[in-house]
Order: sequence, then structure tokens, then C-alpha cells
Amino acid sequence: MPLNLFSFNTLPRAVKTLMVVHVAAYLAQWIAWGPVSDALALSPARVIGDLWLWQPLTYLFVHPIGVLGFLFFLIHMYLLSMIGRDLELRWGSFAFVAYYLVCGAAGGIVVTALGRFAPPTLLGSSTALLALLTAFATLAPDAQLVFYFIPMTARQLIWLVAALEVLLSVARLLPWVEAAGELTAMGAGFLLVRHRVLDTDWMEAWSQRAARRHAEKYRLQIVDMEQEVDKILDKVLKKGADSLSRGEQELMQRYSKSKK
Repeated sequence: MPLNLFSFNTLPRAVKTLMVVHVAAYLAQWIAWGPVSDALALSPARVIGDLWLWQPLTYLFVHPIGVLGFLFFLIHMYLLSMIGRDLELRWGSFAFVAYYLVCGAAGGIVVTALGRFAPPTLLGSSTALLALLTAFATLAPDAQLVFYFIPMTARQLIWLVAALEVLLSVARLLPWVEAAGELTAMGAGFLLVRHRVLDTDWMEAWSQRAARRHAEKYRLQIVDMEQEVDKILDKVLKKGADSLSRGEQELMQRYSKSKK
């Protein structure tokens, strides 16, 4: 699906929102590169030493600037629109955004945990985009794609990408810690899709669970009330209705209404 001003309006809500956030962060970097990148890019030393705990997530939304960085940014936004559209239509907006952020954060957490070996800073949405590609390949493994003019299936492409991650890190063309973060994001995405976590309507499931808890609580209240009513009836048999206190009379009235 080509990305242009017309197709942008047809994109689902979450994809458009993520793209707008990416573009806003990128513009902010051009205006104030130092402060924005320092605050949002992933720096393991800052996360561990200064407790900047938002960085394993916010690094997804900042990118290198310059001509080459701008080219990569356009490619990332194109991939987000192309792959994200189908995934959001399948899962819904909430689940799609959750997947994007969880997988990206999983990669960021691994990079932070390996901070001793990590580069000073990490930025870019590659981890989340590779997770999106993993989801697409898991859901539609036989889909035909073209990678650098070479036709292949989605399954073949994802294995090729994983192999390239390993080879580039072995050849020291890509920091191995960065590769570990990206592979972690891909693995997390595969598990989420494989176990159909995102196919569950969590809001509906939560509502049903809350309804069951409410029903169980009401049932226990009725059981407790019935036990109290049995005691009151025994008292009536022994001492008569006039012996009931005001509270016991009100309890009998509530019990009578609950049975109607």
C-alpha cells in the first residue's frame, strides 16, 4: 500500500496515531536534537544510574537525523503503515498498540540489562517494526513478498532477517547487544501471536470476569442472609415475632424483596 496524503486518511486510527507521534518526535529532534535525544533515546547508564525508566520505551520514537537518518525514518514509517494496517484491522487498535509497545520495550529492556556491553545510546523503531514483521509472517507465512527485488514468502523473509541480524553482529557491522534487543522483540512478538494473546478481546474478558465476581459476591451475600434468616425464624418460633429487633425486621424485609 503506497504511503501518500490520500492513503494516510484511510489508515486505521492506531497506525495514524503512532505515525503522528513518530513525526512529532522527529521534528522535535530537528529543532532541539540534544535535549530531545538525551531525554528519549535509550541510554542504559541513564536508565540504571538515574532511573530514567521511560527510555526503554521512548527510544522507539526517536531516530538519527541527517540525510541517511531521514531515509531510514521514511522507510520505517512506510513499513509501519504497510504492515501495521493489516495487523490493527485484525487485532483492534488497543491490542495493536500494546503489541507495538510491549515488543519494543522487551528489546529495550534486554539492551538495558546488557548495558555494560551496549552502545552509549540506542534509538529507532527497528525493534518494534521487526516485531510487526514477525507477527505478519506468523499469521500469513505463505504471503508473497519482494525483498530487494527477490520474491519470497513471509516465512522465508523473517528467517532471512533473523539470520542477517546474527551475521551482522558476528561480523561486527551491528552491535551484538542491539541485535539481541531486536531478536528479543521478534521472539516476544512470535510468542504473543503464537499463543493468540492478541486475539482475545481483553475488555470483554475483563467485563465478563467482573460480572462473574459480582455474581459470586451477590450469591455469597444471599447465603449469609439465608443463614441469618434461619436464626431469626428459630427465634420467632421460640419467642414470637414481637421479640425481633428493628435490625432483624429490616433483614427479613430485605430477604423478602430479594426473593421477588
